[in-house]
Amino acid sequence: MLQSNAELQKFVLAYFTALGADPRKAGAGVWRVELSPEQKTELEGSSMPYLAPASERSVLYFTFDRAAAAADQEVELMAPGSRRLEQICSSLRRNGRVTQLQLLARGRALFRPTLLLHLRAERRGGGLVESLHAVWIDLVDGRHKLWDASGRLPAFPFQEGKPSENRCLRRAVRFRVALEIACELVKQRIADDPETWTWVWRQSRGREDERIKLMEAFPKERTGEIEDRLDRRLQEADERLKPRLTLQPALAALIWTPGGYAASGAWVGQYAIFD
Repeated sequence: MLQSNAELQKFVLAYFTALGADPRKAGAGVWRVELSPEQKTELEGSSMPYLAPASERSVLYFTFDRAAAAADQEVELMAPGSRRLEQICSSLRRNGRVTQLQLLARGRALFRPTLLLHLRAERRGGGLVESLHAVWIDLVDGRHKLWDASGRLPAFPFQEGKPSENRCLRRAVRFRVALEIACELVKQRIADDPETWTWVWRQSRGREDERIKLMEAFPKERTGEIEDRLDRRLQEADERLKPRLTLQPALAALIWTPGGYAASGAWVGQYAIFD
């Protein structure tokens, strides 16, 4: 529970900073923050911020002072019960499984944005088989690799938050593209697993067994109405038992990795992630 206006201000500013925005003073008691399409969509309620449509950046003016909000209709009030504060709280509840970290640099360094994304795979069809997969993606050039099954970070020293803006490389890979890359890698991993084909074979046998049972349950001499009922039951069983795979984001960490550019122009990271 926020007990003071100072705590509320610290809370709101920390939220926008964690979102990747840069809130700044714009006058007496008034703050200004510029939001990308993804950031604005996340604030206003999308559960998939990387699916935000491309559009112009928007600017939000806000204040913690009721008098300042009353004096200018373009300035929004951040106070308990206000629309914007409720949006911030809802965003934080949705993204309790998203974090931002920076690996500690040895000396002066630039920081490269990478994404460690966990996908939950569900194989359905006469049963449910779940598995968790981790993919590490470089958000500058799109390099990627499957991480170990646990998805745990290696023993790299880190701290929460983002480095100084002037030391961060610009992200070139959109989160939606990163998600697509991760999905393709996980789909290929599952397709290459011999256990997958054993599972598919079992589901196919189960569908055929169910079809035989239904055919035997209906009389051999069937009227048009009974034939229609059988067709519906067969379609329902086929849909229920058909093998299918769904992938859903489960956990994500935006990780800033330190390094620098060699004389050749190649990036040299301080930690071996994609090597």
